Parts: sequence; C-alpha cells; structure tokens
Amino acid sequence: MNKQLVSLAIIALILPLYLCGCTENAYNQSDIEKTVLGSWQDRDTTWRTYTFYANGTCILNGNVIGSYQITNESLFVNYSGRQDIFEYFFSEDGTMMRLTNTVDGYIRMYNRK
Repeated sequence: MNKQLVSLAIIALILPLYLCGCTENAYNQSDIEKTVLGSWQDRDTTWRTYTFYANGTCILNGNVIGSYQITNESLFVNYSGRQDIFEYFFSEDGTMMRLTNTVDGYIRMYNRK
C-alpha cells in the first residue's frame, strides 16, 4: 500500500511538469509582443527597416506609417492600403528576425538595430 501511495505521489508531482511542455508554441503572446518591439534592419539592404511600437503602430523604411498585429503564428503589417502577412521566427537572444511572406514565400532576414 505504501509503495502505491509513493508511486501515485511521484506521478502527481511529475505529471504537471510534463504537461507544461505540451504547448504548440514555446513563447506566450506577451513574450512575442515584447520581442518584436524596436527597430529591425534588413540584412541585404540599408533602406529596408521595420520599427514596431507597443501601441500597435509601426514605421516601414523610415517614413511609411502603418499598424501591425502579431499572433502565435503570424505577423500582420498594414500600410498604404495593403496588408502583408508573415510567418516569423526570432533567434533565442532576440537579435535576429526572419519574416516569410505567406503569399509568395519570400524570406527576409532582419537584425535588431
């Protein structure tokens, strides 16, 4: 009987830890929103930039004002009457962002400024 109680106690302690790791995305929404904030410079050009602000606005290439929304899967950027939708990836240290355009599959790499 004691062995069964010990076994159940161990399972009860380990099971919640195991289930914590069973999420589809490793980051929560708040972490993602914090990571995107700031200025990003395209690795291939000097003029292509994004600056994301906490109030949901952004500036593209230094002079185009827009808005954005980020979810667990996509980054939506609205500007000049159009919307770009990207799949995104951030490096662990938050200094690199990869954006993949969901329409044409084009990939751009950005470094944090």
